[in-house]
Amino acid sequence: MRLKNILFPFLGLALSGCMSGQQPLDTLYANKDNNLALFFPSPIRQAVTGNDNFTFTYNRELAGYLGLLQGIPGPASDLLVITTDGSVYAFVIAFSDTLVHTYRFLRKVDRIGNERPDEENVSVMERTEGVDLRYADYCRALLQKEYRAMATKQKRGIRLQLEGVIYDGGEVYMIIKIQNRSDIDFGMAYLDVVRVNGSQKRRASFQESGIHVRYTHDRPDMVRSHRSERFVYVVPKFVMGDGERLKLELGELHGSRKVVLTKKLR
Repeated sequence: MRLKNILFPFLGLALSGCMSGQQPLDTLYANKDNNLALFFPSPIRQAVTGNDNFTFTYNRELAGYLGLLQGIPGPASDLLVITTDGSVYAFVIAFSDTLVHTYRFLRKVDRIGNERPDEENVSVMERTEGVDLRYADYCRALLQKEYRAMATKQKRGIRLQLEGVIYDGGEVYMIIKIQNRSDIDFGMAYLDVVRVNGSQKRRASFQESGIHVRYTHDRPDMVRSHRSERFVYVVPKFVMGDGERLKLELGELHGSRKVVLTKKLR
């Protein structure tokens, strides 16, 4: 489907809900040799790129959560994705010879709006307030405690630390600390939680699957130079099997710094 076929509905969305406070779009990088895998929180219903230098493939017959982006050298463009729940995601897309990461797990907070303006006018915060309140008080209490670090990884002045993993009912609370020991501020592009099975040295049996983040508490957008930030991720309860490890992958916004921490949970 070409962009012009959905241009007018998208303009209606922008004028009704987004123009009052547009946020800068994230830039995704792609090339012809590697797939950039994008995992959406709801199945993809419709997607389009702005020019023919980029292709975005997904299952058009059976709506799925996965889309694959590839590109060839040329001018930057844009990618528009609409999921089955009406959420709209938009990105700038550009060619790069090398990819810093080859996958990304998106969350609902990454969307720019909803294709049904009347529904979007009902604040997302109002609809999720009840869920947030279930977690907020407990997360505050967890952050008041001191923990002995379970795992730590440092690279290029950025230290990623998993302080604690707390099981409570149907959720797992992860207390995470990021310390910036460099002279440059660190903008957070993503912090993915991934379940790893097997070893990369034996690719035939190596598998990774993302763990959906239900709630974040005090997650920073920026970690200033020579400062640290502590926050909590809430994910659905999981139990690691033999040979499985937990992986946290932290990536920089508008930069190339990346820290990957792995931990085998008992």
